[in-house]
Amino acid sequence: MKKLLTVLALSFCLFSAEAKTIHWITFIDTTDENVGEIDINSRKFLYSRWINVVNAAMVQNGYRTAVYDFYGIHTSPENCRRAIRDLRCDPDDIVIFYYIGHGTRAADDVTKYPQMLLAQLDENKLIPLSWVHRELKAKNARLTLTIGMCCNSVQHVRARQEPTFGVNYGNTYMSPSQVMAIQKAFLENKGDIIACSSAPGEPSSACSVRGIGDTDFFTFCFISQFEEMTATDTFEWKNFFTEVQDEVRKSAAAVTGRRQVPQFDVNLSKSESPAPTQPERPTAPSKPSMDDPDDLSKLVSYIESSLDFIREDNDNLEDRIQMSQELRTVFDRDAEVKVLGQDMDVVVDKEDIDAFLMRISTSSLLYRVSMVDGEISGRTGKITMLRVREIYKK
Repeated sequence: MKKLLTVLALSFCLFSAEAKTIHWITFIDTTDENVGEIDINSRKFLYSRWINVVNAAMVQNGYRTAVYDFYGIHTSPENCRRAIRDLRCDPDDIVIFYYIGHGTRAADDVTKYPQMLLAQLDENKLIPLSWVHRELKAKNARLTLTIGMCCNSVQHVRARQEPTFGVNYGNTYMSPSQVMAIQKAFLENKGDIIACSSAPGEPSSACSVRGIGDTDFFTFCFISQFEEMTATDTFEWKNFFTEVQDEVRKSAAAVTGRRQVPQFDVNLSKSESPAPTQPERPTAPSKPSMDDPDDLSKLVSYIESSLDFIREDNDNLEDRIQMSQELRTVFDRDAEVKVLGQDMDVVVDKEDIDAFLMRISTSSLLYRVSMVDGEISGRTGKITMLRVREIYKK
């Protein structure tokens, strides 16, 4: 069996969509054998509890999503520069950059934000977080967020604790009020935000979360606070980062005895939300050639596009079922689908591919299906197993 590629943007063809788009650029260094497990868990946590949820909410306003997910061997300064500079966006687009990895700073650095190592040690290749933010702001998107979870000193500290956290082993559900709160946060503000996980001279620490494993204080507090504030419709960006700053400061002091105070600058103005539009119905994707079973990226892209097409909540049930039948041809006869819970890789449901496609094509309660990974037969070039996460209307 061969693992499916889940990095969908390594060609650097970062497109300018005609529809409104929320662009995610994540660089997560999972290569360091000392802290790699922490960053692997942080990546899962970030996608399952924040990125997937925000995407599901924004699609209701007509936003497409473009995810550029760089991790493992793809985490590099060269890829970062190209991803940032090649990004093109429209005035109502939203751009979010999130880095998890090692960071440092020069003694004479005049900014309060760190430089990112991006899975290498050559100081001539360090990329300042502030440079990323300036470059992204120049794209003139509606809202720009640049976030760095990394040390702001030359040292790295690991710490452990078990914060109070209710691990969700089931599917993700969002209420209409939470969808509205997320849309307001991203659409009723214009401007930019830059943030990092610690102040100049400070390390960024990690913690152990029951049921999830090692992750970092900042990402844990960031996502937990986002969930809490959007659940009560009290979200405001400056207040949000102030709360995250306070939570990280208290947690790090209690566990490590050291200071860790996240830094942020919020430069926003209130703005009318873009007129809601019906989510643009994607064009039925064309099935890729199966001549080269090693060319998995085309197959992955086809599955993602097909799932987006199928899960569209529209009246044309016949088209949805027809697309599910066409998608069926890229799967092995006995292929199975494993549905993962919101947190970690707990399998909450398992079904054969036919049952899965029929359920997806006829459901009216499904916000989004996010593909995690899968396996492909080297002999037939067809999918034998697929793992997904699903987000439902509450």
